[in-house]
Amino acid sequence: MIKIIHKTYILGTATMFLLSGCITYSDGSTTKSSIASVRAKNVKSDAIACTSSTIKTETNTTSLSLEVPAINSGENIIVYSGYDDIQYNAYSGITSDRSKVAYYVSYDSQNKIPRWVAYDLTSDELEGVASRKGKSFKPDPNVQYPQADNDDYRGSGWTRGHLAPAADFKWSDTALDDTFYYTNCCPQTEYFNGTSWQRLENRVRQWASQFGQVYVVSGPIIGDAENGCIGANRVTIPDAFYKALLVISGDSFQAIGFVMFNISSPQPYTQCAVTINELERITGEDFFPLLKDNIEESHVCPVKSPDCLNKV
Repeated sequence: MIKIIHKTYILGTATMFLLSGCITYSDGSTTKSSIASVRAKNVKSDAIACTSSTIKTETNTTSLSLEVPAINSGENIIVYSGYDDIQYNAYSGITSDRSKVAYYVSYDSQNKIPRWVAYDLTSDELEGVASRKGKSFKPDPNVQYPQADNDDYRGSGWTRGHLAPAADFKWSDTALDDTFYYTNCCPQTEYFNGTSWQRLENRVRQWASQFGQVYVVSGPIIGDAENGCIGANRVTIPDAFYKALLVISGDSFQAIGFVMFNISSPQPYTQCAVTINELERITGEDFFPLLKDNIEESHVCPVKSPDCLNKV
């Protein structure tokens, strides 16, 4: 079943499988099938395993798009969606789109951090005018899973690190505020959060401006959790973080991954690049599953930088 609370879509009680590119939901008594929708522009249909349809309930509709990794049985999926204050630049009017998805989260309730977040970023969205001023992290009141809270981070020596960065959601003040839920947050060193990780986030925005659209997946690599946990809620500190990126230009596909360690020393992202296949091996995730395997394998960027993987 799919439980929907306000604009937060919770798919955590469903058993979810990816079969031939199609999402199947089973609640033990009934089975519902739907094909995840793809929002890519100018994509040849023979490159995509599934190309249309949505998840529906009696009163709400949402869709899983190209950026969403393969979903395994038992994952807690949250979808932040539905906005009435969309403004793409200072000169445009405010519009409403109740079906627009800001970002998806696979939430790890045991470690109280996201397993991954996924979203697409367009060049139009970069020109938004919403500000992070006055916003702060807080638990999502509509999510009943255990979450971090402010006391966990207070005095811990670790900063609150966005996985879906606030700066990518300036097209809606509400969407930007949604990025400040602890469902989108991991403990990061202050240096890593404000330098290495931020520089990679800035580069992703440059690519979105250059190509018009980038599909983004970000997540933690818990590894050995060498730094343990913080707070009374035992929030796990990941050893590293990753991004998987996909750009589609006409019928050309380009994908690349990055792995960066949660440490207080410089890490140029150019030295931390890996192929999507390598990133899948490291994380155990299946990225961009709606792409046929031969397309995914043949169009990944031929980047090999094993030096950044020695500690993973």
